[in-house]
Amino acid sequence: MSSSVNSPYALRVRDLAHRPGDMREVSLDITVPSTLGAGLIAVREGDQMHLDVKLEGLHEGVLASGTARAEATGGVLALSHRRQRARRGRIRGTVRV
Repeated sequence: MSSSVNSPYALRVRDLAHRPGDMREVSLDITVPSTLGAGLIAVREGDQMHLDVKLEGLHEGVLASGTARAEATGGVLALSHRRQRARRGRIRGTVRV
């Protein structure tokens, strides 16, 4: 990656490129730069996200795999078929990517 990349999601992988078998694990806590999600539920800008990433060198480049954990918030519209009415609620939970 270019040194001019200014993103909390960017990781330097030049040392792993074209080095099959080399591996590095990275654990990051970042501040989400812009809202992640669509519709009613999202990880909001400024919230914290934890990333566990495994980077593996391949002949063709670098394979990145891992998990991301963050709290998603938002409103949800729940319909009760028995009562035939709509209720509004607020939910909080964990998003796994």
